[in-house]
Amino acid sequence: IAAMRELRDAEASGFALRPDSIDFRTGDDDGTLAERLGREETGYSRVEDHDEIDRAMAILEPRDREIVRLRYFDEALQREIGDHIGTSQMQISRILNRSLAQLRDHLAVDAPLAPSTDDPSVPTP
Repeated sequence: IAAMRELRDAEASGFALRPDSIDFRTGDDDGTLAERLGREETGYSRVEDHDEIDRAMAILEPRDREIVRLRYFDEALQREIGDHIGTSQMQISRILNRSLAQLRDHLAVDAPLAPSTDDPSVPTP
């Protein structure tokens, strides 16, 4: 019996020398092995987004950067930030609005621009 198990194991190990392609379609309608096992990796886009935010935040003054960080990363309330910084909630609101506008403008520079519909050189559909 032990010899039979060894024989089965030896035969099965022979298949390891010729593995099926990940593009091989099985008899099932499940698709290929690559389609069943593969999935989109979201971690890469999160890292890229984090790097983009870090680069954009670098354009802000240190105090403004700290206020944005407290509000959007630490989720502090504007009143709490005002108490921490030593200014009013209204001033924090103004700083946040100005900082977010600066970040939007900075990030928009890197984004591809859509053609203007007012431009006569761009054909209309």
